[in-house]
Amino acid sequence: MRVAEITAEPIVHGGQERFILNLLKHITAPDIEIDVVAPYFCNNKNFEETLTARGGKLIKLGLDFAPGKSRKNLLKPVSNVLREGGYDVAHIHSGSISALAYCALAAHRAGCRQILVHSHCTGILSLKHSMIRIAFAPLLKLFPTNWLACSRKAGEDKFPRSIVNKKLIVIKNGIELEQFQRDNELGQKVRKELGIARDAFVIGHVGHFSPQKNHSFLIDVFAEVHARKPESCLVLVGEGSLKKMIADRVDALGLKHCVYFIGATDNVSSYYNAMDCFAFPSLFEGLSYVLVEAQANGLPCLMSEGLTDEAVLNSNVIKLSLQKELWIEKLLKAESFDRIEDQNAIVKAGFSARETAKTVETLYRAR
Repeated sequence: MRVAEITAEPIVHGGQERFILNLLKHITAPDIEIDVVAPYFCNNKNFEETLTARGGKLIKLGLDFAPGKSRKNLLKPVSNVLREGGYDVAHIHSGSISALAYCALAAHRAGCRQILVHSHCTGILSLKHSMIRIAFAPLLKLFPTNWLACSRKAGEDKFPRSIVNKKLIVIKNGIELEQFQRDNELGQKVRKELGIARDAFVIGHVGHFSPQKNHSFLIDVFAEVHARKPESCLVLVGEGSLKKMIADRVDALGLKHCVYFIGATDNVSSYYNAMDCFAFPSLFEGLSYVLVEAQANGLPCLMSEGLTDEAVLNSNVIKLSLQKELWIEKLLKAESFDRIEDQNAIVKAGFSARETAKTVETLYRAR
C-alpha cells in the first residue's frame, strides 16, 4: 500500500508536522509505504531524516506559498505526483479550505482509493471565510472518502454541516507521552544554559510567531507581571514572520533581559521542564499539541476562553477571556498552583500517539 501524506502548508515545526512525524514513527507495518508530498518547502531537517529512515521520500514541488490567495496552483502538480507514484491513499493536511478541496480533487483525478482530508485548525469567522466554505463545499462533499479533524470545532470550520453531523471523524493529536514526563533536573539544566536563576518564576509559551498565537497580548501581560514580580521570566519557543516585531516590542518595553527567544526546536520537551506555568492566549486553534504536551508535563496552564474544551484534560487548566487584567492576576498567582502529573488522564482521553496511529492506519486500510 502506497500512502502520500500531503502537507498543504510549508513543513516547519508545527502541529501538522508533529502529527505526520508520529504516524511515521508508529505506523510500522511493512506493507505500508509512506511518502510526503510537500508542495512548498521543508525547513525541518529532523522531519526529512525521520521520513528517510523509514524508507520514505520527501517530494518537494517548490511552489510559491501565498496564504490567503487561491490554492488552485496545487491541482495539476499534486495530481501528477500522485498519479506517477501510484498512490493508493492520499492523506491531505491543511488549515486551508481551498487547499483541502483542490488536493482532494487532485487525488481523485490521480485515482487514489482513499482520500482523507484533515483539518488541523479553526479560524476567525468572516464574510470571506463563509464565502470560501460555500464555494468549496461541493468539492469537499464529492471527492474525499474520509473527513478528519483534530477537534469537532476544527471540522466545523472547514467542512459542510452535513459532513460534520454525519461523517466527521475526530482524530486526537496524540503525543509520545514518555517525552513529556516532568524532569526537574533537566529543567534546572535548561535554566542554567539560558542564564535563568534556579528560583525564578518562568512563564512559557510554545508556538509559531503568527497573528493566531497572539504574542503581542502575551508580551503586554508579561510586562505588567514582571513589573510586580521582578524575578519572573518569559520563555518563547518558536519561529515565524512576526518574531522580529515581537522582539522589537520586548526591547522597547525594556524586557530583553528576561524574555528568552528559543527559536524552532524538535526538543521542545526540555523547555517545558524549565517552566513553572504555560500561557496560551491564542485567538483560535483546532486542538493544540502544545496544550496537551504542557498538561502531560504537569504544568498549570492558562488558555484563552474561545479554545475548545476538548483541550482541557485535567483540573489544572484555567480558561480566561482575553482581558489583560485577568491574565495578569492569574499569572501572579500561578506560582502557587499545584502541579498535576497524571499521564494516565492523557491516555484515557485518547491522546497517545500510538493509539492515534492505529486509528489512522485502520482508515488507510479501509475498502
